[in-house]
Amino acid sequence: MVLEIEDSVDRGLSALESQEAISAAVLLSTYNGEQYLREQLDSLIDQSHQNIVVHVRDDGSTDGTVAILQGYQSRFPEKFKVYIGDNLGSSASFYWLLENVRADVYFFCDQDDVWFRSKVEQHLERYSVQIEPEMVFSDLEIMEAKLCSGKNTLLSLQKMDADYLVRSVIRMLCQNPVAGCAMSLNHVAKEQIFKLGPMPGKVVHDHWFAVVTAMYGSVYFLPQPLICYRLHADNQIGSQTFNFGYVMKKLMNLRATILYDLQPLYSLPKSDRPSLLNYIVVKVLANLKRIF
Repeated sequence: MVLEIEDSVDRGLSALESQEAISAAVLLSTYNGEQYLREQLDSLIDQSHQNIVVHVRDDGSTDGTVAILQGYQSRFPEKFKVYIGDNLGSSASFYWLLENVRADVYFFCDQDDVWFRSKVEQHLERYSVQIEPEMVFSDLEIMEAKLCSGKNTLLSLQKMDADYLVRSVIRMLCQNPVAGCAMSLNHVAKEQIFKLGPMPGKVVHDHWFAVVTAMYGSVYFLPQPLICYRLHADNQIGSQTFNFGYVMKKLMNLRATILYDLQPLYSLPKSDRPSLLNYIVVKVLANLKRIF
């Protein structure tokens, strides 16, 4: 069940075909996020590109998250649209938002980060007027002691070369450099994602969206960090820092790792799917590049 769905989310899409200002929808899924949520919402209000609407779906919070969201919606009714739903899990909640919100470009937002003021603006500058699926993503700066010091980025901790990965669809399939909170995609990419049907089970939404967009369109990487990323025990990406412990964990759960990694591959249409042998070779090479 979801409350407060408004007709205003379904707006026309003229900006990508004309010189009008591009509308940006920020999709935010919350769950028991009261500790850091206000700081994130304030960074959205402060964006240099002001033509944005923040669509928030609460995924069954039991703390003060909903009250915080309703307070911001009351203060900024044109900026915040809040939907209260049952607990679906992060990926399914974001998928619901993407399905039910309509705009020119969609941004995905976590509840506990802080966006740099120019994030939306820099993303929108990278989009072309070509009517094809497009995605833009950036690196993320790690927050230490509640501040972004500029010392570390998420991709450097994960030892991923995003420029190398985005030049090949199969590399994007084998290794995902795209953090959901650091990406945006256009409406044509959204249409292509839904054209393939429901999102595969157990596949993280950011990886699936990136693979589909890369296969049928273009993925662009902005190397400068545009998010101050809060690294803590509860977030899903931060636990994947590439080190000896990470490698050993994967090896100890090799069967589960292989089955999980093959899900995106076998979820693609057979006509567009790389061969298993090609996938394995590229997967091995991509991981060796992380080590050496």
